[in-house]
Amino acid sequence: MKITAKQSTLDGYVKRADAYTSKEVGDADYLKSILIEADDKSGSVRFTAQNSSAAIEFEVSDIDILEGGTVLVDSQRLKTVLAVIESGQKVEIETLTEKYATLKGGRAEVRLPLTVINEASNTLIPRIEKADKKGVTVASTSFREGFRGGAVTTELSGQHPVLAGVHIDVVEGKLRFLSFSGHAVSYKSVATESVKNDEFQAVILPNQVYSALDYIGQGTQVTLLQGKGGNTNQLHLVVESVDKEGDKSELYHILLSTVADGIEQYPLGKLLGAMGGLFSRAEATITTSHGQLLRIFHSAERISALNREGRGKEVAIKIDREDFTVAVDGDTAFEDSIELQQTTLDKGDFTIRWGLYGDAFEAYPSGEDGTFHAAVVRGGPESRIVALAFYLDEGDFEGRQGGLPTDFFTLVPTATQKV
Repeated sequence: MKITAKQSTLDGYVKRADAYTSKEVGDADYLKSILIEADDKSGSVRFTAQNSSAAIEFEVSDIDILEGGTVLVDSQRLKTVLAVIESGQKVEIETLTEKYATLKGGRAEVRLPLTVINEASNTLIPRIEKADKKGVTVASTSFREGFRGGAVTTELSGQHPVLAGVHIDVVEGKLRFLSFSGHAVSYKSVATESVKNDEFQAVILPNQVYSALDYIGQGTQVTLLQGKGGNTNQLHLVVESVDKEGDKSELYHILLSTVADGIEQYPLGKLLGAMGGLFSRAEATITTSHGQLLRIFHSAERISALNREGRGKEVAIKIDREDFTVAVDGDTAFEDSIELQQTTLDKGDFTIRWGLYGDAFEAYPSGEDGTFHAAVVRGGPESRIVALAFYLDEGDFEGRQGGLPTDFFTLVPTATQKV
């Protein structure tokens, strides 16, 4: 193989692939390496990277191919070598043997060790298995909006490791994202471009999707497909760019492992029923400015950081007929309030944990009017405020009758009592 490109071009592609190489000590060399395949007939270069739970594959056509071929090279070594070449310089990579390649740029020349490719064993080559051809296609912006709204309550550790996944399925032609972290629940539904698999569903860990959001955002739409890898289920995300004429080009093919037996273990029906029951008990509502609410909570977070307690800090909330007040105790005390636009609550005091509520407030899709709606859920012998339920408009609350809003809902407990 012999290819040449600007340092900045090649460096950018390597960094994209590097995000999906393994960083774990003791993993096999192929998991830490990037597969680079240069096809001199098509004029494209394919990059593939894989770790134990995810993979990425993408093709580019702005690298000059002087000779086709395939190399498997350690990602960290390749990044380090490229970094010593100035960004404006042309870089040339040429294989010498199956064990070495040379990288030239400017006056620099570096011998680069290669990971030996064992053609007899597919496990030693990063690759993405084939997926089901029938999937669900949504706009890239809709996917990002849905995930951010439906995954805000997830936790990656604790007493509910399986339930901390994000459940993705199709409901009435919409793609729904739902998460449950033991006590807090959230979901968001978004419109689809097309649905060729009405039974599509998967449970994935949120950190895998967060790492893919930037790639998804570079495209116009993303298609979700189901696949199999060995004995495990997989989720394929095919990111495409669509031009004004409707022509499509694939930017990225991202592979994510799903939570083992997640569909069977996730108590979806029971969970939604419990949510509906709690929402029907809500006695009062509050409406205020979403932007102002974020401002006051960001201030509280910064003060908490001064007290060295970070996002785990408990924050005191006081609500009356006119104001929503946030207070932080500690060496540096803080209190601020914003006016309520309307409320049916006379008054209420409770405590929240910023991390959980902060994520939920930030992901709330307030829309053009910038308003924030919440219902107050009471419980226990003293009828204490045990949770806030976020929804999008008054119709969601008034027409509830034991049901739930269709597009968005988040139920987050207070810190004083578990729901």
